[in-house]
Amino acid sequence: MDGHKSKAAHSLGEFAREMAAVVLGILIALGLEQAVQAQHDARLVEDARAALRVEIADDGRNYAYRLAVSPCVLMRLDEVEAVMSDLDAGRRVSSVADFARPIGRVTPLDAWRALSASGAVSHMEPKELIRYSDYYSRTEATESWNTMAGQDWSVIKLIVGNANRLTPADRSQIRISAIHLRALEQIWRGSAALQFGRAQKLGVPTPPLPDLSRAPECQPLRRG
Repeated sequence: MDGHKSKAAHSLGEFAREMAAVVLGILIALGLEQAVQAQHDARLVEDARAALRVEIADDGRNYAYRLAVSPCVLMRLDEVEAVMSDLDAGRRVSSVADFARPIGRVTPLDAWRALSASGAVSHMEPKELIRYSDYYSRTEATESWNTMAGQDWSVIKLIVGNANRLTPADRSQIRISAIHLRALEQIWRGSAALQFGRAQKLGVPTPPLPDLSRAPECQPLRRG
């Protein structure tokens, strides 16, 4: 039984060697733990990066749609204002058929919000994290743009049917909404260029613009 007892150090040098061995063992264990943690963090970052790139690509298609539909929006607003001009001049106008408005697409933010809440993105390099933060700060704003545009289109659709019934106050509200929508279109176009540039720096290519030549929101206003 006594053979299992550790031997006491017989000299200061022997004690120092034993202590060095203990410290070295601790340092090796800590180094291995740090290496395992670093590998785990790297996997978290890679998974987060992949999820965010998918989400940004989806958002890019939203911006591509907004760029493609912008001429149709301006055409529609020109048509609406032409009706208003006829009414202001005291001319009777033919009935206005219901029309399609640009699609207010849902802004993708689920991955960014979930990964931010979990702390996964905190392991990114600061420059990369700032780039993602810049991109998503603008993405969050688009939700309010869709809401405002929906309200404006609801006002403009007062012209559907017999537009001759519209009062001067109605026509004024429609014109204000049209002005607001034109301003929003400028914001969409500027934001699309900005976000495409930011996305490219994050490794997400710019999507092609969709062909909307046959889309309902790009068809001329039907009258009569």
